[in-house]
Amino acid sequence: MANWAYEYYYKQLCPDDQLIYRQFFEKWKKFETEIRFKASVYHKESFSRIADYLLCDHVDLFWIDAYYMKTERKGDEIIVTVPLFFTRDESKMYIKRLRAWRHNIVTGIDPSLSNKEKVYLLFDFIERRSTYGKEARKFSQTIVGACRLDNEVTVCVGFAKCIKYVCDLMNIPCIVVVKGYANFGPNSQGAHAWNIVEIEDGCRHIDGVRYLTSSKRNGRLIGQYLFTDAEVLAPRPHNQKPLYKWDQSISPKCI
Repeated sequence: MANWAYEYYYKQLCPDDQLIYRQFFEKWKKFETEIRFKASVYHKESFSRIADYLLCDHVDLFWIDAYYMKTERKGDEIIVTVPLFFTRDESKMYIKRLRAWRHNIVTGIDPSLSNKEKVYLLFDFIERRSTYGKEARKFSQTIVGACRLDNEVTVCVGFAKCIKYVCDLMNIPCIVVVKGYANFGPNSQGAHAWNIVEIEDGCRHIDGVRYLTSSKRNGRLIGQYLFTDAEVLAPRPHNQKPLYKWDQSISPKCI
C-alpha cells in the first residue's frame, strides 16, 4: 500500500527546490559533504529549508549536521558544505544498531493490530525507555539518542524522528512536524517537534515528550495521546494560547 508520508516534504517543494533536495540526498547518503550549485539557484533560506525538509523525510540520514551548513561563492558556483555528526565508520556501526533496534520493536508488534494499536505500543515502548535530556547534538537531535542501548537520552526532535523511523518500517504514514512551537505551561514554552500519524480515524498529532513523566510513573502510557487540530489549537488555561503552533499550510489536516 502506498504511503503518502514518504518524502512528504519533498512533495511540498517547487520543482526547482525538489532538484536541490535530490542533490542533497544523493550526496549525503554517500557521506559526501560538499555540493556545488550554479550561483543562479542559490538562496540561503531555501537551502536551509530544503535541508530541514530532507532530514525530516529521511530521518535515517542521522550523520548530517545541516544546522552548521556553510555556503561559499566561487565564481559562478555556490559551494555548500555540511559537517558530519559521525565518521563513516561510526555511522555504519549505528546504522546496524538502529536497524536491529527497529526490527526488534516491529517484530514484537502483532501485524494484525490496527494502526492505532501499533502506534500505541510503539509510543509506549519509547516513552518508558527514554529520558528527556540535552546531550551532544549528534545524539539529542537525531534518531541515535533514543535508540542507544547504553544511554537512551534525547529531546523532542529525537523522539519525533524515532517515532517516524519505526513507523516507516511498519508502513504507517508519519511525518515530523517542522519548526513547531509548544505551549505546555508558564515555564515551558518554545521551539518543539512532534509527529502527525495516520490511524483508522484519520491523521492525529502525537507528541513523544508530553507523557514521559507519567509513563514512567505508571509503568505504561495512560490517557489520551492522539489529538486533532481542534484539540491542540484550543486555548490553554494558563495563557489562553494554543498548545501548539506550526505551519498548517504544509501539514495534513487532523480532523
